[in-house]
Amino acid sequence: MTNRLLQRKQMVIDVLHPGKATVPKTEIREKLAKMYKTTPDVIFVFGFRTHFGGGKTTGFGMIYDSLDYAKKNEPKHRLARVGVFICSSTTEDIFFPVALYCECSKMGKTEQSGRVSVQMDKEL
Repeated sequence: MTNRLLQRKQMVIDVLHPGKATVPKTEIREKLAKMYKTTPDVIFVFGFRTHFGGGKTTGFGMIYDSLDYAKKNEPKHRLARVGVFICSSTTEDIFFPVALYCECSKMGKTEQSGRVSVQMDKEL
């Protein structure tokens, strides 16, 4: 589904991965970038859950029109996971890595709008 107000495409992603336990989000981002003819830095994927028995995982993804719109609309913790946003250093950085634990907002609720199915090859 296209969300013109936030300049992004948002979708439910179904990943089929028979014979593999799970698929890294970086591979999913690269595959979506190839499908939608864009770069992986404007793609944000999250909320993946593997179905019982394995072989299929479902999650949520957003593809922004540009990195500026992503910086404006995405929560800081998701920007930090991708490596776009770097949290300010505090005394807590001594105990926790900056990239994993950041004083940022929590994930909000997501609406399931459109569905996209991705088939992961065993070659990857």
